[in-house]
Amino acid sequence: MKQNWIIFRDGQHKYQKYLKKGYGHVYILSRDAYNWVLIDPVYNNIHVEVLNYGANDPIHLLYARDPSTTAMYYIEIDDDIEQKDFKLNLFNPLSCVGCVKYYLGIKDFRVVTPYQLKKYLDALLNKQKDNKIICKIERN
Repeated sequence: MKQNWIIFRDGQHKYQKYLKKGYGHVYILSRDAYNWVLIDPVYNNIHVEVLNYGANDPIHLLYARDPSTTAMYYIEIDDDIEQKDFKLNLFNPLSCVGCVKYYLGIKDFRVVTPYQLKKYLDALLNKQKDNKIICKIERN
């Protein structure tokens, strides 16, 4: 079981003016039994870093307390889930949202911006059929 925190914040790019304030970028903080991993898709690059902390260190709290964090979702993903038939294309470009969607197995082509991803996760949270999304932290 992988524990993941989907983290939203303001972006720092030329398209920021077209995006909802506080939802210009999204990235993933992930923990398995051994490591913390930061997955931060930026422009045409995906920054992946194994963080120098033990698996039991509460690193997610540092991100939750960071004033640049707008919203944060905790999601558990089974290790045996396969992401099948997911392709990057015109409707799912290589962007921070596209990478996070791929990681989570979200195929909805209407989710393009970080704010749309947040609304999608909110809808999943409201359904709570499979308890996939455990909790949400949001700053106003």
